[in-house]
Amino acid sequence: MKKYERHNCFEILKKANSILILAPIEIHDILNGNRGGEKLIQEQLKYFRSINKNVELDSMFNISTAFKLLRLFQNATKINTRLATDIIKKKKTSPFGSFLLPFVIVFVELFLRIDPNFRRACNNIKKKYDLIVINFPFGATITKMLTNKPTIIVEHNVEYLFLEEKFRIFGMRNRITSILLRVYKGIEFYNLRYADFIFCLSFSDRDIIIRNIDQKENVCIWVPIREKRRPNTLREFQKKEKIIIGFIGSATAHNIDAVEKILELSKKLPSNKFEFWIIGSVGYLFKKQENKTPPNVKFLGFVDDLSTVLKKCDIFINPKFVSPTGIEIKMFDYLKTNKPIISTSLGARGFESIIGKQIFIADSIEEMARIIQSSIQ
Repeated sequence: MKKYERHNCFEILKKANSILILAPIEIHDILNGNRGGEKLIQEQLKYFRSINKNVELDSMFNISTAFKLLRLFQNATKINTRLATDIIKKKKTSPFGSFLLPFVIVFVELFLRIDPNFRRACNNIKKKYDLIVINFPFGATITKMLTNKPTIIVEHNVEYLFLEEKFRIFGMRNRITSILLRVYKGIEFYNLRYADFIFCLSFSDRDIIIRNIDQKENVCIWVPIREKRRPNTLREFQKKEKIIIGFIGSATAHNIDAVEKILELSKKLPSNKFEFWIIGSVGYLFKKQENKTPPNVKFLGFVDDLSTVLKKCDIFINPKFVSPTGIEIKMFDYLKTNKPIISTSLGARGFESIIGKQIFIADSIEEMARIIQSSIQ
C-alpha cells in the first residue's frame, strides 16, 4: 500500500483534478439534508468546486454489500423521536443498537475484504479519480489498499467517544461493553493510522487522534468558515420591540441539555422583550412539558424553509456545556445569517478564529443572560 508524503497534503490537493467524496449517507440525503454530517459534506462539495476541482459524490452504500448491511442496521435501530420516551430518546437509537454496533463494524471490515462488488467499485474508483475523501473511518484502509489512491479521512467526530457516551447514557458501562469499546476504538484508529491525511474539526479532537496514532504531521483541522462583513453587534438591537433568539437542535443528549439550559435562561430575561425559538426535532421531546414552558419559549419543530426562519432571528445561542468530540454544525447555519452568536467555549470549538468578531463567549447561564440583557441597555 503506497504511503504518500505527509507534508505534501496541499501538493496532492493541488495535483488532484478529479476528487471522489464518499460518505455512509444516501446521496439524496446529503444534498438535501439539514443534519450536521450532511451539511459538512455539502461544505466539502462547495469548497472543492470553489478551487476548480472536478468533484463527485457517492454513497458508501452503493459500493459494497457490507455498507448496505450497515444501513439496514442503522434503520432497524433508529428510534422515532416523536414517539420515544425516557432516556432512549436522547440518542435516537436503542441500547440494543449501541451494544451491537461494534459487532456490525467488525463484520463490515471483514466482509469488505472478500466482497467482489466492493473490489469492482474500487477498481472503477482507481481508474477515474485522483483523490478520495472518506467521511467515515471504518473501511477506509481497505478502500485505500484497493484503489492505491491518496486518501483523506474527514473525522466528523471521534467515533469511539460517541459510543462511549451512549454506553454511559444507557447505564451500560461494564466489563463486556469496555471490551467492545476497545475493539471499536482499535478499528477506528487502525483506519486513521493508514490514512494519508486526517481532517478533523477541533483542536481537542486533533489532540485525541494524535495521542492514539502517534502521528501529527498528517492530522489537520479543517472548518469551512467563510467570513462576511462585520455582523450586527448586540447594541444595535436596542430599539427593537422584541428580540428573537434562535437555537437549532436535533434530538440528541447534548441538544436536550442545551434546551433545558435555555428554559433556565429564559426565566432570567423579561418575556416581553426576548423570545426564544427552538428549531428542530429536539422540540418534540418537550411537547408534554409545554404547559410548564415559559411563555417566551416557542418550539417550532421541523420547518420547511430553515433559512427564512433563521433570517427572522436576531441572535443565536449555543449553550453547549458537555461534549466528548466534534463541533457544532449548527454554527454554520448561524454564521451564514451574519448575526451575533452567544456560545459556550465548547459550543464554539473549531471556530476560534472568529471569537470576538461574530461569536461571543459565555460559559455560564448567568453570563449569557448578562450579555443578552446588555443588548437593550
